[in-house]
Amino acid sequence: MKQTRCLWLFLWLTLMVAGAPAWPALANTLGRPSGPVLLEVAGAIDKTNAPGKAELDLAMLEAIDARTIETATR
Repeated sequence: MKQTRCLWLFLWLTLMVAGAPAWPALANTLGRPSGPVLLEVAGAIDKTNAPGKAELDLAMLEAIDARTIETATR
């Protein structure tokens, strides 16, 4: 169950980074993190700030609108 939640969180964060143009704070560019990097996302993403990946610090993560996703398995 815990692994499933971690997987869903990872997938959600990946989709959020892939959809970065929707974030008002990161609309046109994905700036460099000013603090320690807390999250790295790599893959087929449009907005990157490092070779082949997006690096996000706490301030960048806090700029993302908070949302709640509820899932259930049978």
